[in-house]
Amino acid sequence: MKAFLADLKRRNALLYWYGVLSFTGAFICILMTQFSDTIVLGINAWIKPAKFFISVAVYCWTMAWIMHYLIAQQKVKVFSKMVLWVMTYELLIITWQAANGRLSHFNTTTIFYRLLFILMGIAISVLADGLVI
Repeated sequence: MKAFLADLKRRNALLYWYGVLSFTGAFICILMTQFSDTIVLGINAWIKPAKFFISVAVYCWTMAWIMHYLIAQQKVKVFSKMVLWVMTYELLIITWQAANGRLSHFNTTTIFYRLLFILMGIAISVLADGLVI
């Protein structure tokens, strides 16, 4: 496992460290389930951000591994930075909304929350479109 992590870090340090940060965020969210009784849609509010942190970490490490094989490494660097910015926005909104006992997705209760949700959709669409660079 140590050799795998060292190789992953060598392949794409930015996505490696963002994956580490995301796993750390997941751990914190899982801990928060023990200290918070905030419920959203019948489950502890910290479950959703924990799942997103885990999925972002796995995504980052997967992309770090496979993008090493691409020829256009300059584009890989640009895409890696896109991942960092888009996922940071997504995770901040999801975590902030959970901490306040609100839905992050499909929350149209106010214009502001609707705008946050729309911008999340746009951001992830831009990232997905960046895969074809």
